[in-house]
Amino acid sequence: MGAGQLGSGFARCCWVSTLLATCAPAFGQGAAEIPADVFEFIAEGETARQQRVAELKREAARLKQEQPPGWVERLDAAQQELREHLKPRGPYSPEMPETPRVGDKGRLPDPWVTIVQVIDDRTMLVLLQGPWTSTKTKKDDVIVALRGFPSDTVADRQRYQVLVPVVISGTEDLRDGSRRTVMVAEPLDMRLYEQHWPAVVKQLKRRR
Repeated sequence: MGAGQLGSGFARCCWVSTLLATCAPAFGQGAAEIPADVFEFIAEGETARQQRVAELKREAARLKQEQPPGWVERLDAAQQELREHLKPRGPYSPEMPETPRVGDKGRLPDPWVTIVQVIDDRTMLVLLQGPWTSTKTKKDDVIVALRGFPSDTVADRQRYQVLVPVVISGTEDLRDGSRRTVMVAEPLDMRLYEQHWPAVVKQLKRRR
């Protein structure tokens, strides 16, 4: 992670902490109480959404100007996603931290993973891609036990796309003789975040 990323991450944490402090008195007033961790997750997601909107606008402008091969289809996809973000219907998940720990939750930095081993019809060992492995050697690649995803139609070494947010629910010792312990990632139940999303967004808008 570069200095710019560290700086932006620190600023985001400070911003969310300030919002938590200013909104805390309202958590128990009237409507449904909003747990602090739920508020933080939704607030970080809305910041990530704004960043994604800016990226999509830049990408659309670039495609229109440069018109590379396949630019029409890519432009349509970017504009469709942009419309969804400009008129959202629910919370947008922030990315999982680059150094995940038990309890962390969010979207994988890169949704594409490589299946290392299918354990059963609901569990598989996968190799994470993107920022988590960009500065690591092959022997230190991040392997996670992905649980709760259908795996009865996939095979070892295939690519697999994780399109929903996950939560690191715990750790597990591998039974392959390697004595390694891996993190366990499961689908994140978004119902609580969906329930509080309208109220959190309303509070965020008041403070902008």
